[in-house]
Amino acid sequence: MDDLNLVLLVEDDPQDAIIVRRFLNRARRRRFAVSHVTRLGALPEALQAAVPDVLLCDLTLPDASGLEMVQAAMRLASDTPLIVLTGVEDEEIGLKAMQYGAQDYLVKGDCDARELERAIVYAIERKRLVRQIEHAAMHDALTGLPNRSLLLDRLRMATARCRRDATSLTVAWIDIDGFKGINGELGHASGDVLLSLFGRRLAEAVDPAETAARIGGDEFVCVLDGTDEAVIARIIDALEAPYRLFTPEHPAGRTVQVRVSVGLARFPGHADTAEGLLVVADQAMYIAQQKRGMQLAWFEATGTHDGV
Repeated sequence: MDDLNLVLLVEDDPQDAIIVRRFLNRARRRRFAVSHVTRLGALPEALQAAVPDVLLCDLTLPDASGLEMVQAAMRLASDTPLIVLTGVEDEEIGLKAMQYGAQDYLVKGDCDARELERAIVYAIERKRLVRQIEHAAMHDALTGLPNRSLLLDRLRMATARCRRDATSLTVAWIDIDGFKGINGELGHASGDVLLSLFGRRLAEAVDPAETAARIGGDEFVCVLDGTDEAVIARIIDALEAPYRLFTPEHPAGRTVQVRVSVGLARFPGHADTAEGLLVVADQAMYIAQQKRGMQLAWFEATGTHDGV
């Protein structure tokens, strides 16, 4: 039998709540613990007390009903699978509830213990698969870092916050110098291990509230609060420390040390949009890469200037 699943029931009818508890006590494949509130307005406090594995909501509550209830419940618990319970069979409302994000729609009186258990198990599994798909769509498969799409979303939000709060941020475009040579010498498996370790170090080097992303190949981007070059220098030091690569071709491990080139763009100042900031940071990185000994460069419309 699997681990205990927490069910949060939002139901104003005491008798229906008793029936749900009785059904779940009869479950054969899972164990369930049920917490219960009688109004949608009590849902936020219940969610703070414990995060449920599934949410069971009556379609008609004292403070919300119908599709309004479904929408409100999805806003409050968007990451929790929702199953709608109703005393009236209405296939059109059921379909609309699922279009709004509910995982299933059960009619009281037509549902027995086995069907309720099945609906909960399937709802949890479907939600888990949706999370996996959403994560894969927004993250790099090799490093687990945000990909370009998620980076742009976060960068847009970050620039909007800077406008609102009159603050600044830095976009750092990071390229691993000579990465193709590493692939050629040690093999693609070693290259993949290096990229994975590089991405992990980058994620650890930035603040959890900031963003580190891989946008393709050996190119990475950070979105950093403020414009402190000391922070950027610390990140570079972390990335350029030696790596030990273990692969089937090199089971004893090979030590590799890399050098990075970094292009920097500032907001506000260098571009007005997220896409524009990436373009100019890339341009600055190219200048840093081409000029021997430069390593880091800020974007400027008429050139760049040395950093570290």
